[in-house]
This record gives sequence, C-alpha cells and structure tokens, in this order.
Amino acid sequence: MNEESGIIEIEKLIEVAIADPLIKKRIEEVLKLSSFERRLVLNIWLEKLRRQNARPEMIQALTYLFDDIVADNTLKQINNTY
Repeated sequence: MNEESGIIEIEKLIEVAIADPLIKKRIEEVLKLSSFERRLVLNIWLEKLRRQNARPEMIQALTYLFDDIVADNTLKQINNTY
C-alpha cells in the first residue's frame, strides 16, 4: 500500500470517528497513550477486529496508527473537528 492510499485510509478513519462518538472516544484514548502503550493496545484491538471479521479498510487504517507521526496528526485532526 502506498503513502497516498494510507492517507485516504486515515481520512476515512477520521470520518468514522467524527460520525461515531464511541469510536472517536476509543481512538482518542488510544492515540493519547505513549508510543509503546499505543502499539500494545492497537495490537489487541486489531486482533479482536480480525476475529470479528471487521471491515478490512478499518483494520488497515488502524495499522497506520502504529506510526508516531501519523498517530499525532490523526489525534490533532480528530480534536479539531469539534
């Protein structure tokens, strides 16, 4: 997956977070964690989503949040929507 498609996936994730307060809260909580803790929580969350056969786009978008810069920028964008 290239950088442009990664940006599109993150934008979709932000749209979902804006539309669903529960998802927004969960993503914010994860993004506010330290880098190490965020990665641990993301691994657990992603494994749960895979077992539940969640949409691949959601899973892919969440994987980008392992990157510290992407995580920081995503949190800023989510917080700037309200």
